[in-house]
Amino acid sequence: MRKAALGVGVLVVVEPFAFAHVLGPTTLTLPKAALAGLIAGLVLRRPSLAVLRAPANRALVGGAAALVIVDALSIIPAVYLDAALRETLKALEYFAAFAAAAVAFADDPDETLVWNAVAVVSALVCVLALVQEATVAPSGFWLHGRIVPRIAGPLEGPNQLAGWLDLMTPLLVARALLGKHVWPFAALATLAVTTDLLALSRSGVVGIVVGVGVIAFLAARVGFARRLMYAAPLAIVPLIAVSAILTFANTGVGNLANGGAGDLAARFQIASEQTVENGLAPRPVLWKAGLQMFALDPGLGIGAGNYELLTPLVGLVGVRTHANSLYVQALAETGLLGFAAILWTIVAAVTTMLRNARGPLLAGIGAGTIGLAVHEAYDLLTFYPKVGELWWLLLGIGAGAVALGTRR
Repeated sequence: MRKAALGVGVLVVVEPFAFAHVLGPTTLTLPKAALAGLIAGLVLRRPSLAVLRAPANRALVGGAAALVIVDALSIIPAVYLDAALRETLKALEYFAAFAAAAVAFADDPDETLVWNAVAVVSALVCVLALVQEATVAPSGFWLHGRIVPRIAGPLEGPNQLAGWLDLMTPLLVARALLGKHVWPFAALATLAVTTDLLALSRSGVVGIVVGVGVIAFLAARVGFARRLMYAAPLAIVPLIAVSAILTFANTGVGNLANGGAGDLAARFQIASEQTVENGLAPRPVLWKAGLQMFALDPGLGIGAGNYELLTPLVGLVGVRTHANSLYVQALAETGLLGFAAILWTIVAAVTTMLRNARGPLLAGIGAGTIGLAVHEAYDLLTFYPKVGELWWLLLGIGAGAVALGTRR
């Protein structure tokens, strides 16, 4: 109520730490409680809502609203109504986070506070993930007779950690190359890249390379080419650190939460993925099933949240998981309308952020969006609130900054 930007900063910090408690058909989490507190504070503060009507933000706001609408429409053909309703409410939560962050930041544009929140939570998540190299990791791969852990930190899994870092690493690199206080943010970016490599997520590596590449291009274009020498440690130091850990770490079966391990060399070969008896299946199989589901109702899909429940309908008996691709999942569950809404939102987010970028904040958000969009071709990440809601929080902060910049 007294300082709106503080609410936004708190949301960014608590997002990876759910502290979930079951409450009927849903869960009560720390981010949900913090979001409710931010909205209550804004109601009492009574700020202007003009940021949501600003011409520069209309395409992005329209995309956010469209995603809620298509999820709600998908309830009509859904077999499992509760799953479709749950996903609709999740989309509504994302929209609320986006709108609250945009209104709060436009009313109290304390960019330093936001950068401090990004720095603190990035350091926390990376340290908690790296600790799993010596304690317990959720999964791993064989390497020369040892099991190398795949770290996840407070996120649901290694791919989710990589998706989270797809958003944060370009922000840290943007601040190092385009902003003040270069070395602290360069060090944090190096830590983030190291953590991402140790998650052993192939698409996560691609996402970060794309996102950081966009920042490097922007830095060279606006006259910060000399600062590009700071990018060398971002590549060299993480590679040395990862090589040392993989070579000298005393890893073993006890380091895995579930004891399962695959071949590290095969990790980066899509054709080598094997079906396992835990409800999963290779990505090509899941993608084919998604397209078969899409053919059942190309307009509205089979219903949001229904993919994992209807896999037996297309011959995947014993498989219960999502499509491992945002775009295939959108086609299957929400049809052409949902797929179009996803593409519209991503394009609107990137163009809105980068077109108005005058500094590291909007550049980092836009580049992170590109990296995440690339990664989500191979993994479904915004399904998880720790990644999806963070993305919408950052877009909300960016929308607030865009409205302020165009007003000036």
